[in-house]
Amino acid sequence: MSIAEASNALSALALDAKATLSVSPAGEILYEFPRNFKEVIAAKSFRIRVEPLLKKASLAAAYLGRVAFGSALLVSIATVALSLSVLSSKSSDSRDSRYNSGPRFYFSMFDFWWYFDPYYYRRRRAVDPDSMGFLESVYSCVFGDGDPNEEDFEQSRWNALGRYIQSRGGVATAEELAPFLDASTREFGAVTDADGLVVQESFVLPALTRFGGEPRVDAAGNIVYVFESLQSTAAPRPMPVPYDAVLEREWQLTRATTPQKILVGLLAAANLIGIIALSVSLQNPRNIYILTVNGLQGVVGMMPFLQAYALSFVVIPLVRWAGIRRKNEAIVDRNEARMRAAESLLRPGPTLKDKLVESVKYARSVLVRKEDAVFRSDAVGGGGGKDDAGDEFASWDRRFSDARKQQ
Repeated sequence: MSIAEASNALSALALDAKATLSVSPAGEILYEFPRNFKEVIAAKSFRIRVEPLLKKASLAAAYLGRVAFGSALLVSIATVALSLSVLSSKSSDSRDSRYNSGPRFYFSMFDFWWYFDPYYYRRRRAVDPDSMGFLESVYSCVFGDGDPNEEDFEQSRWNALGRYIQSRGGVATAEELAPFLDASTREFGAVTDADGLVVQESFVLPALTRFGGEPRVDAAGNIVYVFESLQSTAAPRPMPVPYDAVLEREWQLTRATTPQKILVGLLAAANLIGIIALSVSLQNPRNIYILTVNGLQGVVGMMPFLQAYALSFVVIPLVRWAGIRRKNEAIVDRNEARMRAAESLLRPGPTLKDKLVESVKYARSVLVRKEDAVFRSDAVGGGGGKDDAGDEFASWDRRFSDARKQQ
């Protein structure tokens, strides 16, 4: 195993085992693992193997549940309205109702496939919420629209961090990485001193693992992270990116418009009131008999499910609202920690300023220009013949040899 492979593997193990980094008196980087790190790694290894399967199963279950739940609103309202209508029309003459077959209620599970959309959340994020249909607004009000940071935040966060490290010559300190990573205000305050200097740097391991960073120790004993893969570029070094590009977006209860939310709320209220009225009516055995002779005997057996559905239609959004509040509080806290880290870089104290100046000594930028190329793959065999290819290869070989002699 090469040193680079060993370093990357060690960083990955340190990340999974929540290890800490420290510097020895001799200036060596020490990875301090917890005593039970083997058990931690083994447990996480099992989770990593089963996570893809669990994720696929949970997504499929969520899709089917959303489809069934949204479509069931129409089914529930229609069932309740039909049952109450039959009870109302037959209440005056129960004796003749036994000879009247009346309307019958049919429902097919295949109706759900009309509303099945396995890419609902992803498509919903790319579409203007004003274009939502009724069923989509029901889905959105009950189940929400998914994590707003699931794709965009991670991509923009790592792209911004990569550009920033590249603009600094492939070198960054823990203080510079902090605005791009995940840490609460309490965690960030615990690992920094009064001058904004990071004193416990284990939170930078995700960046090291993703970009292949290598920790170095400067003359003052501070840790500096060198990312050799970001020290070569085919374009001039970009300017440092703004830190607000990596802030997380807060969750929303629903992206449905106000008229759509009002309509869904009215239908949910009408369904709940209808279920209550029908439940009270079925306390009378005579009404159960009326539904039976009119082909609606299945409604009696469905009542527990209809009652649970009507209640859950109200409970699920309330539970989601409470969960979203907690998630948004954590997001606001992490964003505040990121901005606090960014502000410490804008107004660094003397110690942090010296550390940033010292880190520049490790910066290196290699600009790879088209004019510097000694070989082009599209030039070999340009004439299309075997002899032409051999001549091109011999010419390239001579140029390569001359370049080696000059070095």
